[in-house]
Amino acid sequence: MAAPCQCWHCGAPSTCAATPEIARTPSLDFTRLLTSNDVPLDSEIPFICDIISEGQASVDALNVQIDNFQRALAQVVCKRDAITERIRQHRAIVSPIRHIPSELICEILALTLPGDNGGKINRRPPWHFGHICRPWRLAALGNPSFWSSIIIPSLSPRFDEPHPLLPMIETQLSRSASALLTVSWSAHKDERTVDPRAAELVLAECSRWKTLRLSISHKSVQLDWLNVVNGCLTALETLEVFDNHGVDVPDVFSMASSLRKAVLPERFGDHSPPNITRFTIPWERMTHYSGKIRADKINAPCILHLVVWNPSSLRYLEAPLLEELVCVYSRAADVRGILPFVHSSGRQLKKLVLMHASISPDLIAVLQYLPNLTYLFMEDDEHWGEESILFDAMTIGSTSDDLCPNLTSLLYGFRPNFTRESVSSFFTMTRSRLHAGSREAFRLRLFGSASFGQPECPECVAAHIEMLRDEGYDVAFLPTADTETFREGVHFEYLSS
Repeated sequence: MAAPCQCWHCGAPSTCAATPEIARTPSLDFTRLLTSNDVPLDSEIPFICDIISEGQASVDALNVQIDNFQRALAQVVCKRDAITERIRQHRAIVSPIRHIPSELICEILALTLPGDNGGKINRRPPWHFGHICRPWRLAALGNPSFWSSIIIPSLSPRFDEPHPLLPMIETQLSRSASALLTVSWSAHKDERTVDPRAAELVLAECSRWKTLRLSISHKSVQLDWLNVVNGCLTALETLEVFDNHGVDVPDVFSMASSLRKAVLPERFGDHSPPNITRFTIPWERMTHYSGKIRADKINAPCILHLVVWNPSSLRYLEAPLLEELVCVYSRAADVRGILPFVHSSGRQLKKLVLMHASISPDLIAVLQYLPNLTYLFMEDDEHWGEESILFDAMTIGSTSDDLCPNLTSLLYGFRPNFTRESVSSFFTMTRSRLHAGSREAFRLRLFGSASFGQPECPECVAAHIEMLRDEGYDVAFLPTADTETFREGVHFEYLSS
């Protein structure tokens, strides 16, 4: 007996017709015809046609029933989707994100903003923040710091037409309220000066300038538009000039009473030293400086972070509070030139970076005057074949003569001809420092000197690294790409903060 038909809405017994079945009409045995290509007899054809006709009727009835089921299923799915959407909407009402304070929302949004990129001016206002949702838009609009980075456009090709960025600059200045501003201008190709109408808007707010960034790519650039800010830069703390053509900058920064950080060009290839430093640098107030040091006696009582290209110029500087020194080119003669400076100003030095350096015995005399050094970056760029002398001198022996006894981080870039003798001496020194303290007290990073393109770790070095890592020590080899990121992202972080 066939099972009773059920309703496809609720599964209850239904009065609808049972699912039709293929009629089982008594027929002849057609096995021979189904399993061969024999021609049926004339007397068999009517029976075969009856089977086909009855079967097609059953298929048609089943198709009708399937259509009914599909319509019913579509209705149930639609109802389910509507309930699901209603649940989602009501869950959103009680979502914890609605209870996040606008200040925290702004902190989250700030993490999505692009950072500074090695002097390239690319900080754009976050117009897209207004496209998320109404509360987040209100939070973004109400945060002046989001709108405080102003990029002044260059002169429009058609001076008779308003620059398309003018309305955006006006909006930014309005939304930034009384926040301090970061003002940037980048001259590309044939651009010689700023758009005067845009400059007028930003210059009117020069008392709010906190950071000024100028990126100059050719010698025909004109900066006379800065003359009007002379004596008005009361809030200016940071000046950054990226220049490789020696463009004159007006002397309008000497009187900036809050100026503490300056990033100025030193030298680029065969270009003559630029005239960027012809204005008087207020050394008595500077805490961060990168650039050229003129051949004058300088007393910088507040400077904490210093980047110089030619270390020999340090003989003109007195900096008793200096904590971080970065020397970009430290050849043999330059290393000897550091000695008088560290003798008078090295007691507080905690970080020393020697890029493109000469690893020579002269460096031993320098390190003797740095008892508080905790971080040392050395990149061997000029081979003297005497690295082992330095490494032996740096080996900890628990005596008062130990070099840099408080060193906790060492980064060393070796040349391709890093000999096995030097490797052995280096890791003997490393083990002495690792064993002198706890496992967390010393970290070592090795890399191939970038000047020689050595991204792979030599086998003899890798073996020592693997042994130390197996013992639980913080030792690693850095690919050249990671080294470049580290040098510019960590040591030069304050130059773009």
